[in-house]
Amino acid sequence: MLSSVPRASPLKHDLIHAPQVVPKIWAFFLHGILGQGKNWRAIASSFVRQQPSWGVILPDLRMHGFSQGFSPPHSVATCARDLDELVHHCQAAGTIPGDAKIGCALGHSFGGKVALQYAQDFHTQDLQRVIVVDSSPGPKPFSTDQDRPELDSVPAVLDILDRLTAPGQDGSPRVFGSPDLFVQEILNAGLSKPVGQWLAFNLRKPDFSGAAHHGPCVFGIDLSAIRVLINDYCSRDLWPFIERSHDIVPISAILGGNSRVVDNETQHRLRQAGVSIDIVEGASHWVQADNPRATLNLVVQLLSTHPPS
Repeated sequence: MLSSVPRASPLKHDLIHAPQVVPKIWAFFLHGILGQGKNWRAIASSFVRQQPSWGVILPDLRMHGFSQGFSPPHSVATCARDLDELVHHCQAAGTIPGDAKIGCALGHSFGGKVALQYAQDFHTQDLQRVIVVDSSPGPKPFSTDQDRPELDSVPAVLDILDRLTAPGQDGSPRVFGSPDLFVQEILNAGLSKPVGQWLAFNLRKPDFSGAAHHGPCVFGIDLSAIRVLINDYCSRDLWPFIERSHDIVPISAILGGNSRVVDNETQHRLRQAGVSIDIVEGASHWVQADNPRATLNLVVQLLSTHPPS
């Protein structure tokens, strides 16, 4: 069951739970940079079918998707604070029970660091596990797989978007004839079709009244804010939390077998800190897209070992 929540909420978000079930325990599933909550919708829906005592919150993190208009500072820490505020908002609005608990924070890439930050800043005894999906906790340049060079440098993708979406002389947003034409311009700039289609999820109607599936459209994301978030992600060091987390909350990592984001040295340090690591063989940085079934099975296994209380 998918419940759409009005835009008036702190973060645009969807709540996913089994039919006729009102879960008391919820998990955040967090997307990566330039993503949206719906990136995790299929896995979240399958998860609650298998684990109906859980619900899943799928937010668009600040300045992503339809969570626009947030005031600075834009950082991993303010993303985590937004999540805490979202929980209180949902409880006050009655969309989740007032005594509902957050039992898991899961995040991919940028979202993985947000999950760790959330656990550090807002953990309670109810938080049963943090799951980071192909995300490194320390400061490092933002990169992904060498086998998908068009995504090696998110700042490079942003440079292309800056060029393609530059406003007109009157300051108005550039209007593309259709989502297909936007994707074609992405291809002409040297990126792949899957990347173009992924970026096209951020297209909006020219009046910003909703998503654009056909016809004229504009790119609906503030790229300058995304750059600020990336810079903070690259400089933020969450190793101190990781290395004392055994006293706070179990942490697990799901890594792509073909990804180079979390190198061998980092994996060794994670294990030394007590972090469990599962490798999805054959998967790139985009683990949940390359092998959603294996990702789902690991999440179910990890959260089944800590059943809701």
